[in-house]
Amino acid sequence: MKIIESKEYDKFKILNGNRCIRASHVKRLIESMTEKYIPVPIIVNELHYIIDGQHRMEACKEMGIPFHYIEIKGLGLADVQRLNSNNKKWSIEDVMESYIDLGNSNYVAYKAFSETHNFGHEPNWVLLKGPDREGTRQEFRRGKFVLSQREIKQGAIYAQQINEILEYFEEDDIVHAKKRNSIIALMKCFRNDKYSQPKMLTKLKQAKRKLEAKNCTQDYTRQLEEIYFYKVAVSKQFRLDVESPRDLIH
Repeated sequence: MKIIESKEYDKFKILNGNRCIRASHVKRLIESMTEKYIPVPIIVNELHYIIDGQHRMEACKEMGIPFHYIEIKGLGLADVQRLNSNNKKWSIEDVMESYIDLGNSNYVAYKAFSETHNFGHEPNWVLLKGPDREGTRQEFRRGKFVLSQREIKQGAIYAQQINEILEYFEEDDIVHAKKRNSIIALMKCFRNDKYSQPKMLTKLKQAKRKLEAKNCTQDYTRQLEEIYFYKVAVSKQFRLDVESPRDLIH
């Protein structure tokens, strides 16, 4: 496979759906390349769209030095995503925007949900797919993420219930309380048909202390149980995290 040297920067194009050029990344590359330049080739297709290495080429352009490339026919955005599916340099935001650019309605709906409810990606996936589902991150990166209207409605109900409870956390702990461990603990409560959200809110109002951030899901659950079953006979208590799944959509 032939490696070609070039300074024809404007001959090469960015694929629609590939992540945007980040100035901070280019700056770091320039600093590294100034110290020692290692000519790692970029990959382009026969139409001169860049498949891999757009930041390297931009750094070379700003430095006015030649870059090296390999041309492979038939490559497209799917190959860009494949190359980067396990690359930490592509954030979840990059992946999401890429599939949105391709017109994937599942990622459009996901972004709308995320912006509406203001949780991180891991908590969002728990809200939408449930506390026990595994492999969602990998599906999301590979473009296999599917979202139904029912999941969106159910997730919105869970998000509303969580936000009601977040009001009773110490202010400094709210950011931590919106992470995956606490969301799983709360979701398991909501999915227990013996659990009552109005009762929990009443108990929280009556409590003499605020909820606190914890290190693990189980600790969050036990804290919630202490509040929920305060002054309740032991014979009438139950584990909040033992699910008996119910549907909150009527």
